[in-house]
Amino acid sequence: MNLPFAKALTGEGDSLRTGILAVAALVLLAAGALGFQWSRYASYRDSLEPGKRSVAAISAAAKQIKELEDEVREDDKLGRDDVTYITQQATASNFGDVNPKQSTKSPAKGYKDTIFTITASEKERNYYRQQLATFFYYIEAKRSRMRVTAIDLRLADKKKPEDDLWKFTAEFTSRTREGD
Repeated sequence: MNLPFAKALTGEGDSLRTGILAVAALVLLAAGALGFQWSRYASYRDSLEPGKRSVAAISAAAKQIKELEDEVREDDKLGRDDVTYITQQATASNFGDVNPKQSTKSPAKGYKDTIFTITASEKERNYYRQQLATFFYYIEAKRSRMRVTAIDLRLADKKKPEDDLWKFTAEFTSRTREGD
């Protein structure tokens, strides 16, 4: 086989021809390395989005755990005196003074429920539904372990129901672990 081009490139010791062959080989090698790196980049790019979603989910779960821990610390900071807490919330919600009566029961092993029966301190005092709802909301919103568990509403004046005035009895339950 007699190819003049091949003979010209592989001729005797011509440095220009050797340089051209070396540059061509380096370009081919660089193109191969670039192709390999591009395929690795595409692989990483495709797996990056699921990783971002996983990190976001972990971050959201960590934030929720921190908020719950903060809520428990806030409950502890408010103290264990639930009667004081109830009267504070009645004052904060512009509800007025209340008369809490306390009893306890054990709904399950390791837990203690403290039940507060709440009535108005003045027998003749009447409330609008909005006042009652605000007070009940304050009780539940500011302490995670206290819940409104029963409400009994009676019209204050049966002859004038359009006045929307009510008498009430409510039951709040504060659940704690025994030994806390």
